[in-house]
Amino acid sequence: MPRYVAFLLAAGFAFVPAFAQRAPQEDFRGGYDGLRAEQKRLVDDWFARFSKTVGRPVNPSEGYENLPLSIKTTLNAVTHALLTTKLTDSSGQALAPSAIALIDKLDSVAGEIAGGRGDEQFRLYVQTKPGALDLLKRSAQFRRDIDNTVFHRGYPICFRSAGGVPSIQISLDREGVRADIDVDYRSSRFPVSLVNGHLTASNSDVRAGRNDVKHNGKWEGLTNWWRNLLGLPLETTGSDAATVGGQKVASVPASKLAQPADAVHDFLKSWLVDAEPFRSVAYVAEETHACVELEQASRSDRGMAKFAMARSLADLNKKIGKVNALADVSKPVEHRDDRLKPIAQSHSSEFALYDVREDLAEEFNCTNRLDPEQASPKARNSKAFGKYVAALFRIAPPGRKGEVVATLWQNQRGYWKLISYAVDPGVGRTGVPALSTAPSAAALETVAGDPAMIRAATEFLNAWWVGKNPNRALGYLAPSCLDCVDLFSDQAARSATPAARREILRRAIADTAKAAVAPRLSDAILAPAVHHPDLKLVKHAEDAAFTVVALPDSMGASADCARWKKDGFVQNDPAGAPTYGRYYATGFSRNAANASGTVLWLVWDKSGATWKAVSYLLMAP
Repeated sequence: MPRYVAFLLAAGFAFVPAFAQRAPQEDFRGGYDGLRAEQKRLVDDWFARFSKTVGRPVNPSEGYENLPLSIKTTLNAVTHALLTTKLTDSSGQALAPSAIALIDKLDSVAGEIAGGRGDEQFRLYVQTKPGALDLLKRSAQFRRDIDNTVFHRGYPICFRSAGGVPSIQISLDREGVRADIDVDYRSSRFPVSLVNGHLTASNSDVRAGRNDVKHNGKWEGLTNWWRNLLGLPLETTGSDAATVGGQKVASVPASKLAQPADAVHDFLKSWLVDAEPFRSVAYVAEETHACVELEQASRSDRGMAKFAMARSLADLNKKIGKVNALADVSKPVEHRDDRLKPIAQSHSSEFALYDVREDLAEEFNCTNRLDPEQASPKARNSKAFGKYVAALFRIAPPGRKGEVVATLWQNQRGYWKLISYAVDPGVGRTGVPALSTAPSAAALETVAGDPAMIRAATEFLNAWWVGKNPNRALGYLAPSCLDCVDLFSDQAARSATPAARREILRRAIADTAKAAVAPRLSDAILAPAVHHPDLKLVKHAEDAAFTVVALPDSMGASADCARWKKDGFVQNDPAGAPTYGRYYATGFSRNAANASGTVLWLVWDKSGATWKAVSYLLMAP
């Protein structure tokens, strides 16, 4: 169902179109009453613990209703995936009714966190039931994945649900008593995810793009109530499409306004106070069509979009009623972020205005949230201000809570236009506070590495990123890396000959190097912080550009792509203390503003007298 103006919810009017009332399951609307018994158990327990902690009773139903939208969608999607995943052993014998039986208590829910890393958003932090780790090891529905070394700090042991994406990722601490659980809706591919930050927070946000469709393709029965909640029934056919209340829909603002604050004010005032939505939509740019498609998970009728938006706003005016002053219904929302600079302006009692850094604007833009691969690498790396402004406000009629609205504006041919928006974007309000913290991670032991290995890795990366010589770089890869192409490239590569796979790698190295202007290696790539307790850090001259670690022999052997391709990833946990000496690994991500991007790890082994990379893998948030 279309919701041409996402911020309609902000007015605090929740109503269901007639066609959305036909099926009972569509009445859920994200409320507490729509939760299943197992979900209520977790919510009730959390609010009981919270009530005890703060010394006052908090009703679970009321508390849940007041949670931010992104927290409710995250909790609902992740627990739904767990509820619809049975746990059996390899013979089909039931281990538990569903995977939600792994959870004892909910610690916190991370929804949308503005500026947060991908592995910090859209996930549950939980306490697991006794024996959960053993249950996962025995389950046919989950497989052990390679340990987390960069992301999910404090939760190194990783399991993923079988069957490809979308998949449930369960990351546990070493004792298996706490876990970080999210759903991954996209697969990591090389080189796209390395260049464009393909796996951003939208990877785990069920609201992004068609993630809800993917979810139901694997775990049937999740109602996308947040789309219905914010939608309006629209009638935009016939001669009435070009007018609203007999008024012609404006295509451009009445006058060019030099100051963005004046444009934002005129947009809100003409809509909410003057009740002239046919004039206010003149400030809405065509780029917002991507916001419509992002939220309704289908293509919109762009020819009718502006008329539909004007009629929607007009309908809302009728429900709000007469507004005497904009400040009566619109309040400023303040937010602190290094990528936002407050702008002093005369309408500060109605909305807050910020100069937006270009990389944040690129991240917030609906086109890029709809498809992260469309983001400009140059803009994602830019720390320049001056091109975009953001207006943050809460539309709340008297007696109503309303919601936070974030809007992004840009000057287009002399007019300031609204180009992107989001409701409840994770700013200006407090989410669910955590009752516990993630396990702390001790500093890694530092060891002296093999000088020949460090030299080979440095020469390889310089040939790739600085020298832009893919043929020379390929000389540092062992033939066994060709098996990794099957795991981390697109489907076409999986039936390719060895010669074709080698060419795929050569092109990937060449294409990624083109995206980087790199007089020095550290200008092109960035060393990730590593947290896995079994890794030993190796200091070297280029440690700002890439990380070198000594791998346990068991972990290095587990990364064999040929074995992985045949049997799935099998983690070799040693019976005693880990042994070292045979394998090293190098890791890096693109040196870009999007620091939560994919990390590429290469495993190095000595073949005769020469060190070569014998496998590679992508690690994403």
